[in-house]
Amino acid sequence: MSLDRRRKRICIILPSHWAASFGGAEFQAKCLLDELEKHPDFEVFYLARNLSPNFKPRNYQLLSVGHGLPLWRDIALLDAPRLMATLHNIAPDVIYQRVGSAYTGIAARYAASNTGCRMVWHIASSMDVSPAKKTVSSDLVANYLEKRTLEYGVRHADCIIAQTGEQADLLAKNYGRRPTAIIPNFHPAPEEEISKGDGVTVVWVANLKPLKRPELYLDLAQELGSLAGVRFTLVGRGNDGRWCRNLMRRMRETESLEYLGECSHEEVNKLLDRADILVNTSEVEGFPNTFIQAWMREVPVVSLDIDPDNVLSRHDIGIHSSNYRQMVEDTRRLILDQELRREMGRSAKSYALANHSQSNAARIIEILEGLSDSCPQLQPSRG
Repeated sequence: MSLDRRRKRICIILPSHWAASFGGAEFQAKCLLDELEKHPDFEVFYLARNLSPNFKPRNYQLLSVGHGLPLWRDIALLDAPRLMATLHNIAPDVIYQRVGSAYTGIAARYAASNTGCRMVWHIASSMDVSPAKKTVSSDLVANYLEKRTLEYGVRHADCIIAQTGEQADLLAKNYGRRPTAIIPNFHPAPEEEISKGDGVTVVWVANLKPLKRPELYLDLAQELGSLAGVRFTLVGRGNDGRWCRNLMRRMRETESLEYLGECSHEEVNKLLDRADILVNTSEVEGFPNTFIQAWMREVPVVSLDIDPDNVLSRHDIGIHSSNYRQMVEDTRRLILDQELRREMGRSAKSYALANHSQSNAARIIEILEGLSDSCPQLQPSRG
């Protein structure tokens, strides 16, 4: 290897790129890349298994590391040979990995076996730092191996970033580690005009899967849909499975509900510009990006179970209901009390702009720079 000076290399590793599968973690990676554009001393690579063939990246390289075996397409652990080979070819100074998966362990293994590379793992969900649930399924062995590989990464990552204090506590309790930093999710400040209508629009936004419990939102819409001037809207990507088909049938039968299907990030923001209440029924989350999107657009949140670090309760920017009956009453209260709704909305925007701005992405980059500064400046091997 040559010892010529070069730009520091960073590999961002997620299972998906946002152009192929847009979720909260993918959006956070996008926001981080936007901030990295201000740092030309980094040469950036994005490695993922799910890519869009039509997407052309700007200022970074996008590389596929999927194994391409149709019968085992959902088993990320099988990507290990291609992911390791790609990392060896790039020879990064630092790896930033988000979304707890086999990729966490694979990336940690690469960093541990190569002097000069450091790995940062960013927790994306409380499930990432919780023991696996004991369930019986056809994927039992694959899920077990995936979790064990993830746990290797949790124990061997050079640096761990948590989204919340709750995640930091779970990390300490279950794996005996403390995070290097707690950095909340971040969004660019809205540029569009926020315009609330005369009626009340209640929205629910998430992918349609059992963990998100959209059926409880349908129950809510059926109970409160007769209130004057209220509209219930549901946004989310579905699939062809039996559970989702049954849910779709229920949505069609719920007169008070409008289902918009999958919407882009920009379309969701436009919806929230006009919305009045965001309802969350998820069983578990990391830090929901939809909370931040809503708060920045003066929309308070009514959440059934999710209240990361008790922010809803402590800052009066929404309501943590804790049970379904209370969620119905909390939503009814906000629908009927415009003054309370608007006051919470204003507080929510102030809180989000102060705590969830792009400056949080800059904090991550400071960590990446600190780790990469300790790495020797080596040219990669090109095989």
